[in-house]
Amino acid sequence: MGKRPQLADVPALIGALLSFWLFAGAARAQDWSPFDPFKNPARGQQKQQPQASEQPRSRATEPAANGDDIIRPLGDSGASAVERGDLTPVMTADGSGLPYELWRGLDVASLSRLIAEIDIPPRSPALHRLWLRLITSNMTPPDGGVTDQQFLALRLEILYRSGLLEDAAKALASAPAGDPTLAILAARNEIGLGAQDRACETARTGGAPAQLPKPLQADAALISGFCAAVAGDAPGAGLA
Repeated sequence: MGKRPQLADVPALIGALLSFWLFAGAARAQDWSPFDPFKNPARGQQKQQPQASEQPRSRATEPAANGDDIIRPLGDSGASAVERGDLTPVMTADGSGLPYELWRGLDVASLSRLIAEIDIPPRSPALHRLWLRLITSNMTPPDGGVTDQQFLALRLEILYRSGLLEDAAKALASAPAGDPTLAILAARNEIGLGAQDRACETARTGGAPAQLPKPLQADAALISGFCAAVAGDAPGAGLA
């Protein structure tokens, strides 16, 4: 048979059970968990990091108080806000997608000389579309022109040689009246569109042919003879 516990051992057993019960109660009072690193008595009380949803919002992420879309740096910088209208334009505003200062470093005389040496219109359809965008875009004229009419006359010559008579007519719609060069170019363009009577009237009221550049004086003589023939004036057509 097994050995029976002595009577003297009973108090010691009761004392051990009582100590274990007191220790368990103290642990529950401290709310300690061996799986929680922030409540480990051996490491001391550690500061728990806030959750992602509880982190404070910085000023950079706060919505603008003014309700606009202007990006402002941190701090008191209301006076230094940059708006789109304050920036130097880079692209033209006509939707052509071309640079704003495309003709920089090129004057009207150089452009005229370069255009006289190339084949117009381009044979490539892609180059032809790019050429059309280049000529019809509303860009700042090249340097070296006394007025914008000189560049407009060059554009009209290019459009006429490219067969883009309707685009030339659109450009002439906003041209000022009274310029002899533009009048001859407009008359020539109207003849190409079939508006003979309007073309002759434009050429007649355009001014003296002597004021025209030499390349256009020959065109003015041809238009004068054409209009005389249309009017039935055979002697006038012969003189032209």
